[in-house]
Amino acid sequence: MIGKIGFKLTNLFSKKLGTSKNGIEVYKKITINGMETISSYKDRQLYKTITKQVSKKNYLEQKIPNTEVTHTTIVKNNNTGVTTKIQKTSVDYKKNFSKFHTNFNSKKCEEFSVYRFDQDNMHVGMSSIYLSSPGYFTSTRVTRYKNGLPYYDAVKNVDLKKGLTDRYIDVVNYEFPNGSKVTGNFARRTYKDPITNTIKTHDLYCYNDREIAVIQNDQCENIVKTGYNVIN
Repeated sequence: MIGKIGFKLTNLFSKKLGTSKNGIEVYKKITINGMETISSYKDRQLYKTITKQVSKKNYLEQKIPNTEVTHTTIVKNNNTGVTTKIQKTSVDYKKNFSKFHTNFNSKKCEEFSVYRFDQDNMHVGMSSIYLSSPGYFTSTRVTRYKNGLPYYDAVKNVDLKKGLTDRYIDVVNYEFPNGSKVTGNFARRTYKDPITNTIKTHDLYCYNDREIAVIQNDQCENIVKTGYNVIN
């Protein structure tokens, strides 16, 4: 009943874009504040909703003054119950600053993120965050969820000025194809040795502890492993 009422309201306040071959009708509405909503209906029941909005914010009074423009897209799939939130933000810093152990000149920084939620607003599937400051730094973070909680969190930071690549992985009961599981924090740095001109790798300290992991084998025995066996 609710779906049919929504279908009628869409007809009243939205512009019809067309009908697909499989009978899905698509409507578009733009509100006064510029938010765009695209709704699709199948058999007069709401199938999917896509909202797009642009926001501009000024943080000129902060310690690191900046302005930002954010493009937000929210896709709600009524069929699966999963909502996907996508954000792309351009931040314009007004003075030099230090972040991620890197000194930045005042310039733009691009941020991109994707999150997925179920009907109970719990994280599902995989989320990703990407940050880029051209010529200085990039950071990629991938998190995988189970029952709303992260069990795999991997961060890759690349310092383009220093030529360093740091990887951090935090896993909880992460299962490998052979059935073994691992829990622990791991960190590794890859860099170019200026003396030998070769690529080298060494462990990092993560959360004030040396990287270790506990793996359970097929005989249910716990074996301590270093991060080199699990980090990628």
